[in-house]
Amino acid sequence: MISALDKRSVLAAALLAAATCPAAAQEKITLRLAESLPAGHVIHELVAKPFMELVTKATNGQVVFQHYPAEQLGKAKDMAQLTVAGVADISYIVPSYSSEKYPLTAVAELPGIFDGESTRFPIMAGFWRPRSSHRTSCGRS
Repeated sequence: MISALDKRSVLAAALLAAATCPAAAQEKITLRLAESLPAGHVIHELVAKPFMELVTKATNGQVVFQHYPAEQLGKAKDMAQLTVAGVADISYIVPSYSSEKYPLTAVAELPGIFDGESTRFPIMAGFWRPRSSHRTSCGRS
């Protein structure tokens, strides 16, 4: 389930995208969301589907999604690279499938390293900070 903090983050991201792409502000934006999981999977139902619905609603339908479940655009291990290359705009990435790109995230998979989510989240959140190397695109169709 998406928490209130997550909803604010999604809304902020949608507004930032609209503000940084003034030429596209009046046009409908279609984002490609790729997953390795099938459409009925619990992660899709509780994360991806509500995310797409929330963004579409928050942007009054200006941002819509083309959903590519079940590795339609590529294998799970390739999702990060497919997103960087622009094949997908958003993808569900399993860091351990791409450990050469995300070596520090493997720490979260070590047994007994955390007492629970209350200690795991603050530590892992530090790995998810935006980097200046992340690309943004405007006016993509």
